[in-house]
Amino acid sequence: MASIPASVPWKRTSKTLGAGGQSSVYEVETTVPARFSPGKYAMKELKNVHSTQAKARFLREIDALKQIKDPRIVEVIDHHKKNDSFLYYVMPHDEDFVALEELIFSKDSALHANPKSCLSFIAECAEALGKVHKNEPAVIHRDLNPKNILYNSKTKKPLIIDFGCCQMEGDRKITLVDEGVGTPNYMAPECESGAPVEVTFKSDIYSLGKLLWSMVTSHRTFAREAPAFTTKNLTKQFPNNPDCWHLTRIFQKTIRKNPNHRYENAEKLAEDCRLVIYLIDHHPPLERVTRFCPACGEGELVSRGRNEGPVQMFQVFGNLPQGCEGFHCPICGYMSVWDTRVLEKRKQELNTME
Repeated sequence: MASIPASVPWKRTSKTLGAGGQSSVYEVETTVPARFSPGKYAMKELKNVHSTQAKARFLREIDALKQIKDPRIVEVIDHHKKNDSFLYYVMPHDEDFVALEELIFSKDSALHANPKSCLSFIAECAEALGKVHKNEPAVIHRDLNPKNILYNSKTKKPLIIDFGCCQMEGDRKITLVDEGVGTPNYMAPECESGAPVEVTFKSDIYSLGKLLWSMVTSHRTFAREAPAFTTKNLTKQFPNNPDCWHLTRIFQKTIRKNPNHRYENAEKLAEDCRLVIYLIDHHPPLERVTRFCPACGEGELVSRGRNEGPVQMFQVFGNLPQGCEGFHCPICGYMSVWDTRVLEKRKQELNTME
């Protein structure tokens, strides 16, 4: 870690905030209070200044962040000048923020098995990324993971940081030499080295789906898509918490190998996150539709018969269409009919997705 040159209007405090192979982040304060407001800031310094590729990524990160204005995206307060040998940028440092990784993998995570809080957080991330994706030029983060998203312990809002692997589209699109740059398991399949599919904003949508899964389960995510719908699905992990089961609706359009099977944009993901919050508050997941009464929520439904042929009768509803089944609540008396073929087909789709 190089010393900060005297010409740079910042000095270190005693606190180091993070370190990686290419850069370090530490707390700083200004030496020019007339220019910058008093307080603590964070400086990101490029360590590997002799790597042409590392330098190009660092400069691209600064360029991208300077263009994006959203309180949920890290802001560049100051940065090095052209031809400087000491490469850095400075951003605000708020001690109310903690890396998502520190929160979700702790023993007492407030997000564990709390689908509504997780959905609200992901919706905020998606809305912020929607603006990033619509920037001119469009910016794709490419490396969304629990270390690169901060959580504000007071407001519960996100702050997305570390755009070091970002890609700019349009006339300024940059093709990376090593396309495998990113965090394994959280980055989309098309971001891997040699992948034939083009990297687009849908790569960030994939990563947000994996983040949602880690937030609610408190587990590090899996390598590929199928476990979210089979061996690691939420009905098996939370058998007594059906609120969590609703999240499969989000995974169905995020954690998908084929980008065409994901949400068309980040705004739609945010919209669906808020819809699922409503569903959690007002409706049971599909796996419980024919088990508990949708009217009183207390009674366990009793089947009154299913039409397996053309003539079976049902005392209240008359002739049921083939494949339909009637149900009765012994608590409040509510009676209903479902086409169980449609229901079973949909449940199977949610639990066998690849």
